[in-house]
Amino acid sequence: MENEKANYCPNCGYMLRTKVQFCPNCGYDLRQIGGIKESRQSRYNHSESDQMQKLDKRQTDKNGSHHGGKLIVAFLTGLLLMIGVVGWFVMTEGNKVTGGDSEKTDVSKKMAVSSKSASKKSASSVSSSSSVSSEEIEKLDPNNLTPEETAASVVEFGSENITDPTNKWTEVWPSVVSSGMIVYVNNFDEVSNDSLSSPGEDNVLYTVKTKSSGNSTDRLFYTLNDGDVSYYTGTFANHKYQIDNLGEAIATVNLKQIIKKINQDSDLIKNVQTVNTEIEDDR
Repeated sequence: MENEKANYCPNCGYMLRTKVQFCPNCGYDLRQIGGIKESRQSRYNHSESDQMQKLDKRQTDKNGSHHGGKLIVAFLTGLLLMIGVVGWFVMTEGNKVTGGDSEKTDVSKKMAVSSKSASKKSASSVSSSSSVSSEEIEKLDPNNLTPEETAASVVEFGSENITDPTNKWTEVWPSVVSSGMIVYVNNFDEVSNDSLSSPGEDNVLYTVKTKSSGNSTDRLFYTLNDGDVSYYTGTFANHKYQIDNLGEAIATVNLKQIIKKINQDSDLIKNVQTVNTEIEDDR
């Protein structure tokens, strides 16, 4: 047949059309050829088996590597989850200890209050040793002065700013600050036989005596009239006041101007408000 494969005797070359064990021409044992073929097929099969084993091994190694990669990814994922859980726990416990955001806010407020309190204490300490900030002390209101504040303001200004030929007003304020003063309020006509160039409202005379003056007969006087302060000096003798300079005022200054000047110095404000001033109204 055309499609039947022809075989030849390896010994004599005779064409073999059918499967025979011996060559019909020379009698060659054709089984040897079959054994050879079988041996080659066996080697081929072994080779193919080895290749399959190698492929299986590679596939196994590949699968093992892929499996190892999955294990690494799973490990890292678990580690991240553990870190997240620990972080959440720490934050939660931290809020329990500190009381959460609300308490943190309260703590911040308390710290701010403590800081302000410390600042005030520091400012107070500085004011006691030097000057005090004018914002920390309420300024004097010329329309709402106490009798003590009025007297202290008048005496401070007279001591530090007016020119006194007799020097009785000069530098009297330091003595007042250190020891205090007494201000007597009298009807002028009842305590003096003299006259004044600028009588006070309702004929009132204010007499100043420092507590450190002892038995001195020197006196300082002032009157208030329509917002103006007039300064005088004199003596006390025979239960009467005698006015120097024939009753002429040494100086006349508006009270609001006096207060305005004092308000420029926080130390003066404090001294005016705290100086020991006694008012004795003898009218």
